[in-house]
Amino acid sequence: MGYGMLIAALVAGSHFPNAQSLFDKMSGYVKAHPSEQDARNMAWKQTNCKDSSGANSASDGDLDIALAYALAHAQWGSSGAVNYAAEFQRAVLGVSAADVNTAKTLVLLGDWVEQSDTKYAAATRSSDFMPGHYRVFAELTGNASWNTLIAHTLGLVTKVANPTTGLLPDFIVDAGNINTAKPSPANVLESGNDGAYYYNACRAPWRLGTDFVMTGNAELKSYLQRVTGFINGATSGDAAKIRAGYNLNGSPVSNSNYQTMAFVAPFGVAAMASPSHQAFLDSVWSTAVANTGEGYYADR
Repeated sequence: MGYGMLIAALVAGSHFPNAQSLFDKMSGYVKAHPSEQDARNMAWKQTNCKDSSGANSASDGDLDIALAYALAHAQWGSSGAVNYAAEFQRAVLGVSAADVNTAKTLVLLGDWVEQSDTKYAAATRSSDFMPGHYRVFAELTGNASWNTLIAHTLGLVTKVANPTTGLLPDFIVDAGNINTAKPSPANVLESGNDGAYYYNACRAPWRLGTDFVMTGNAELKSYLQRVTGFINGATSGDAAKIRAGYNLNGSPVSNSNYQTMAFVAPFGVAAMASPSHQAFLDSVWSTAVANTGEGYYADR
């Protein structure tokens, strides 16, 4: 829902006249499937249009939905069938209350994490590093704590990203303290690749690259140039050779010798940080355009 709502609000216009109607339908679905932990958030997993695997939220979805409402208000105003401005305020309060820790230093794994949880309350996903979202939330709510989250997030990128490859792990533990934050060990939440650049961290170059494109942030530029330099070298400039997962030192993880846009496309956003990577950006573009066999998560 978060991805779909963002796309609908961004591409609305004469070339997509049904965008607002589609957005409103997705909004209705979101409201019909609230999290049991905080009804302002959405139950993260849907199977056959029903909540499954527990009716609690995943923070990235909640963050995207909140930003989508802000974009919808900017695109269409809020005098129609859905009051986007009001829904934004409601959604962003849900995120702040249940998806972010009380110190406002990290995004929790979801609203199912108790602040007192000794295992998960100090863990975070690199795919939830969305400083661009936080900047919008700070501006539209006047809540300066979002700026605290931005600063800590950028600090985590500097501390945890591999100094050679720039790769971030799927999960970071001890993340509440920049000095102690480190890649997760295996099997903390999802798989043996929890501490590798895998199916969560593959979004980081996109999320962080988007913020750089909008702000020109120097810390992010350094990270993006490093990670692009690594993947450009590892593939000899051919984005079609990008593997589906890497250890932080740059070696491919086991069973990763296949192509998926979940890993290819985000590197294209990272490559936007420097004109020197234009050729690699072009390679990402041509690889993504040529791929027509994937949907949802891997849809470029």
